[in-house]
Amino acid sequence: CGPDGSLNLPDGKAVAPRRTADPRRITIPADEGEGTIALSDMLEAGTVIVFAGNETNVGNGTGFFVAPDLVVTNDHVVAGEQVTVYVANQKIGEFLIAEVVATSGSIEESKQDFALLRLPKPVGKPFTLYGGDDNNLKMRSVFAAGFPGVVIGFDEDYQKLIQGDVTAIPSMVITKGIVNTVQD
Repeated sequence: CGPDGSLNLPDGKAVAPRRTADPRRITIPADEGEGTIALSDMLEAGTVIVFAGNETNVGNGTGFFVAPDLVVTNDHVVAGEQVTVYVANQKIGEFLIAEVVATSGSIEESKQDFALLRLPKPVGKPFTLYGGDDNNLKMRSVFAAGFPGVVIGFDEDYQKLIQGDVTAIPSMVITKGIVNTVQD
């Protein structure tokens, strides 16, 4: 590989690196009459970190707005006895207590892992996660957005949060990838 990221082939030719799409520069149609919005801003507004726990156990995961006051997350994130659930993102700017209004049940029982949370006020911006043909997904570029524990564990605001600073909201992680396979 060359210093610019190009691939040097055995015949002496070089293949220039492909520039990846920057989610801050990709714009998509906004709500009717509002022009366009950066993909990263849409993801920030529609994705939340979910904390759930009781006196003995606390966990976290990612959720997505499906309505201004409804968030879908994983059941395993909010499962447990006497669990209090909180959601936040940097656009909301605070942690809100959420009510678990429906779950799929445990993944072992239902083969699904979903929970629906209701917030006390409409603060979210739902977005379409995918609206295309599954047969055309292979080799398509995708973005994943959320709060994966292995990554946010190093986030400075996450560290402050787990030390008790409830004003510290971690940064959302955006990753670009390629669909390699589609499973039934």
